[in-house]
Order: sequence, then structure tokens, then C-alpha cells
Amino acid sequence: ASCGVAETLSSDTPPGDFGVLVIDINGDDFTGTESSLDIVNANGNIIESFAVGSITPLDLTTLISVVPLADGPFTVNLNDTFGDGISGTDCGFGTTPGDFTISDGAGNVLVATHTPGSPYAVGIANIVGDCGSDTQIIYSGLTPALAFTTTAMWSGTGVTDNGDGTASFQMGMNGTYTATYEYNDENGCTSTTTCDIEITDCVAACTATAPAISTTDPTTICVDGTGDPINVAIDTPGGATDNAWVITDANGIILDLPAGPPFDLDGAGPGVCLIWYLNFDSNDFAGAAVGADATVDLTGCYALSNPITVTRNEVTASTISIGGATSATLCIGTGDTFDIDVDVAGSGPDVAYVITDAAGIILDFPAGTTGIDLNGAPAGTCLFWIVDHDGSLGGAAVGADASTDLTGCYALSNPVSIDRFDPTADDIFAATACEGDGTSYTAADGTVYDETNPTSGGPVTVQDANGCDYVIDVALTFEDCTTATIETNPSIADPCDCTDPNNIDLDGDGAPDIFFETVVITSDAGETWADDGTSTGILDAAGNAAAASFTEATDAYGVTTYTANFYHAPPAGYSGSFSNGTETLTATNVCSACCVAPSAGSFDCD
Repeated sequence: ASCGVAETLSSDTPPGDFGVLVIDINGDDFTGTESSLDIVNANGNIIESFAVGSITPLDLTTLISVVPLADGPFTVNLNDTFGDGISGTDCGFGTTPGDFTISDGAGNVLVATHTPGSPYAVGIANIVGDCGSDTQIIYSGLTPALAFTTTAMWSGTGVTDNGDGTASFQMGMNGTYTATYEYNDENGCTSTTTCDIEITDCVAACTATAPAISTTDPTTICVDGTGDPINVAIDTPGGATDNAWVITDANGIILDLPAGPPFDLDGAGPGVCLIWYLNFDSNDFAGAAVGADATVDLTGCYALSNPITVTRNEVTASTISIGGATSATLCIGTGDTFDIDVDVAGSGPDVAYVITDAAGIILDFPAGTTGIDLNGAPAGTCLFWIVDHDGSLGGAAVGADASTDLTGCYALSNPVSIDRFDPTADDIFAATACEGDGTSYTAADGTVYDETNPTSGGPVTVQDANGCDYVIDVALTFEDCTTATIETNPSIADPCDCTDPNNIDLDGDGAPDIFFETVVITSDAGETWADDGTSTGILDAAGNAAAASFTEATDAYGVTTYTANFYHAPPAGYSGSFSNGTETLTATNVCSACCVAPSAGSFDCD
């Protein structure tokens, strides 16, 4: 009868300079008549062989020389023809158990001694990690190694036989798990060893992984009360089934847990926000709350995405005036300039100065707030503004509409209006009127000048309704028009004034030969005044004797004048007698000096 099958005892001995192999076999009662032994080198060649009957049972020590040493490692095969190995007692045969030892010449044990019939130890190593994780419990093989075992197998729930004497156990949820190791020992007998693992505090493996998110929308926005929605795409989802959006400040403090994009952060005020996508297992997660720190307060199974940084800029408007007033007046042409006062400075890091018309159309970009000169602009209204901005200002160009065309993050101040006026023209007036005829003149300032108030007393500076200065100079002369009067050469004091442009140089020597004369008679309208034939010295433009001829004119005030233009020779001058048939008026004029002829170097009084 046989309990097992023929068995091979193998020992893969390492190469080395051990010189000899020492095999010490303590067999059972029948080893000498049943067993044979071979020693095989690394090439599979038998280098030593002991036939059945050559091995003495009980305490046989065989010394075997190994040549060459480089042929190792070596395998020692012990064969038993009966099938009970060297320890028949394992299957109930014989009375003496057997064992073996293989060592080198230095006494180093190469195969640990094993007493047949004693149990092999089954070990467990590397028990680490959470249940459900990639970390596994590894069951070790037998101790000592069952090098001569013909078959061995691990089994059990969650147990995987690795085929090398070890097995892997993937940790599951709470419970008791049994691993079974079944093997055939050196006697061909089947044995079974079990190990129990009890899991009492199991946490499932975390499947959360960090998502990847992105956006194509601007991430620098203006806090101005107008929404700037930001859409965020999930490029790579996380591994867990639960997700949430998280918005934090720059330090990771949770500000909001919104439902999802688009996100409008205009109401968060100025600063920096971070947008995150959180992947987590709701069965093992906590800590997500407004005010919590997303970098330290979250616990359990979770993973945060990459953050999207959103910079929120806020710009506040300046408050400006001119000496506390928000309007001013300019009289064009005076050269007056204005200084703009910044009463409250805006918060923008950058600033621009803008002048528009009353409709907001940009006219100019002055360099600053002082010495604003609008004298070159036509009459109308200009508005001065300060534009505070964060450097992103666009659309600011001459001709653009400041109320609709500006872009970026900016704030407009209140406007200061400057009304530009053309000053009232100076009112300079002089006239002669007849006494008692009711003549009057209303000046630009509304003052009425008449016979009782005939003059402004010279130039007077006054202001018009717009506050612009102008000059009034009114002079009315009232004459007794019942009696004719005569006036000679009213514009030239000396009738022989050499500078009168109407004088005539007849001989071309550069000095005038005849002198221009004007006679003005003031009288009633409709009269005829003429030379009465007794005048002397009156000449025409050619220097010939002539009679004075009068022309009549009546002005807007009813004053009629009769004017005659003629010439006379120096130094005698002329003597004129003029009559309207009822009245006779005379005029006499004698030159006071003669003119020097530049070319002749003498007085031209001939």
C-alpha cells in the first residue's frame, strides 16, 4: 500500500566555493532498500548517483566531492521506490521518522532540516493599506520552503494563488476571510493549513481623482455692477461619482459652493477668486462649508481640480470741481484758463483726462488738470472729465462717445461744464443831431443816450449777460439846425498839411503842389448850396480855377449836410463864399507853411 507517490527532494544550492556538498540523511526503517539519490548540476547532468541499496538507513552521512565547482547550483534528488520517502511514519509505516540536512563543507546549511510529519508554518506578511485599495495582504509560502512538494495551492474568498508559493488577498469590506493552503508533503500525503483574517474597521478605497478644468472667458473682470459670467469646462472628470463646484479666496477660504457655471463674481468685490471642481465620495467626505479652508479642512475621499484664478478689479470715480463749483464761464478771446480741483480721488491705478462737448463726444485729451485753455474753441459748452481705470481702457479717441464707446474697467467722474461765450462787440458810436429833434441812441447795455444824456463820458467797460466785458463809447452832438453852419476840412487841422493823401504833386518833385480841402455845411434838407461866384483860390484836381460843388446827405438822425471837395494852392490858400439863396456862409484858409520838395531841396510854394 502506498500513501503517496515517489517523491523528489530538491535543493537548488547556490554556486560558491564550498568545495563539497554534505548530505546527511536519517532515513526510516526502509530507506536502505527503497531509496536512491542523484546530484544534478546546473546543466541538468547527473554528476553523482547512489543506487537503491547503496544508502544505509539511519544516520548515513555521505560526503560527495563536487567537480567542477562552477557547475553549480546543484539539485539533490532523493527517490523512494515505495513512495513513503524517508519518513514512512507520516503515512503509518515504520517506527522511525526520517529527516535530512544539506550543507556545504564549511557547515553552512543550504536546506533547512525538516522533520517529516511535523506541520509546516504558513505565514502572512505586509498587512497594510485600506480595504479595497491596491495594497494587498501577501500570504507567504511554507517555512521551511517546501522545495520537494509536488503540488501546492492557495484558495479562499479574495485569495489569488501567485504560483510561487505565495498568494495575494485583496482586502474587502468588514468580515472574516479564510485562506486555505493545500499541499503534498515529502511523503506524498496531502495536508491543509488555513489562516483567518478578520476585518473590523474597513474603509473602502478612495476612487477620487483630480479633475482638470479650463475656461476661454476673460479671467480679469471689472467690479462695476455689470455681470461678467465665466463659463468653465470640465476637461477631465474625476474618478469618484460625486462632484461640487467650490469658489475660494486667494488663501483657499471657501466663499461659495455654487451649483455650476457660468459664474458671475462681480458681486464678490475686488480681489482674487479661485474656481475649483471637487471630486469626492459622499460616503467618506466632510468639511466643505463656506468659511472653511479648502486646503486643510476637507477630509475623507476627495480630490480638487486645478484652480482657475479670477482677478476682480474695482475702479471708483473721482469727484471734481472748479473752486467747489461744477460749472464755469469763459469769454472767448480773454486768454483765461481753468484749474480743475480733484476733491475726491478715484481708486483706479491709471487716469485719463477728457474734454467732450455737451453731448459727450470726445474733443480732446488734456495733459492734466491745470491751465485748461478753451479759448481756441468756438462758443458752446465743454465738459471736463477724469477717467479712472485699471490700464485696460479702450475706445478713448477723438470723436468717440464717452458715454457709450469706452471699454475696459473704468469709472467716469462727474463732469465740470465750461460755457464758452463770444463777448459782446464794443459799442462805439458818435453822431451829430439837431437840437430838439428827439434823437436818441440805445447802447448795447441798454443805456439810452439823448439830448439830456448825450455821452458815455468816454470808453466805459461793462459786462454783458454772460459776464463778458466790452466797451461802450457813445458821443452825441446836438446842433442848432435852424441856422446853417459851415465846417472846413474837419479831419485835418492844417489845410496845407503835407501828409494829406488827397494832396496832388503836379510837377512830380515829391512835394504836393495843390492841397485838398473839404467844406461841410449843416442846414435844412432840400436846400441848394453853391459857390456864389465871389470865391477865390478854389482849384480842381488839375490845378485850374473852379467853383465849389456841394452834395446833399441826410443821416439816420435827420441831420442834413452839404459837402464840397476842392483844392487850393499854397501859400495864399483860398477864400470861399457859399449861398443857398437866402443865407451866405464863407470860409477862408491860408497855409501856415510850405512843404519841402525832397528832390529839389526847396519849399514848393510856387
